[in-house]
Amino acid sequence: MHVSNGTTIVLLEVPAAAFREMALGLEPEVLSKKGIQNAKAGTLNRQGEYRYVTGEQPSSVGPYAKHILLFQQDPVTALVSINVPKAVIESGSADHQTFERILESARIDSNASEKPFTLGYIGPFRDTGSFIGQSHFYAYGDDPATPDPNQRPTLTIAASLDSPRIENLDATGRDGLAALAGGKAPETIESLPIEIAGLEGVEQVAPPSENGRPGLYQVILQGKDNGYYRIVGSAPAIYWSALLPEFRKISASFAPRR
Repeated sequence: MHVSNGTTIVLLEVPAAAFREMALGLEPEVLSKKGIQNAKAGTLNRQGEYRYVTGEQPSSVGPYAKHILLFQQDPVTALVSINVPKAVIESGSADHQTFERILESARIDSNASEKPFTLGYIGPFRDTGSFIGQSHFYAYGDDPATPDPNQRPTLTIAASLDSPRIENLDATGRDGLAALAGGKAPETIESLPIEIAGLEGVEQVAPPSENGRPGLYQVILQGKDNGYYRIVGSAPAIYWSALLPEFRKISASFAPRR
């Protein structure tokens, strides 16, 4: 999440065999039925098999521009979605070309970048080697009970150490949860101060909603000098009670490298 403008990047990683089925779900006419307007297929300066689509999605806080990339890199298929408030683009603070360059650089390489943090415990998740900038993604083990890849739990840990110091962690976290929930803040958010590895922060929990939104777990920690670390877990209702304590154990094992 970009703290100042509300832009979020979401990544989903699934087995490579899912590429064809997921590509069908990115056809403009299919996306329009899911509420994504003006969906258009495009191209990027990248090699290999991929699909790239742009569109707009209404929300209670205004429309979001979406840039969606699906690509296959053995042995996985990855879906990357960048969601940016349309007002940010219209103001000139960002442009579509910036997000396309980000997606052109998206790749999976477990050795390409040293993480600015360590985890002593990752529970049922595994490091996918997927990253964009300093956002690192972890996948939940394949489960035949959830054939829909969009219904699998996810874990993302991001660092933004060059950003200004966050003055209000709780408000920033709530904005981040709203972005993850499609632009509208979850009705119930439990927020508590927390300290991990000597860093002050806030833990926020939004249980799954009745309309099918996954439960969201988030920790935002102040960096030692500036910036922040963000830990985000997402789990559908059928996983929530089991994974909430796992998300907490993972967060408790977090430590910054600098």
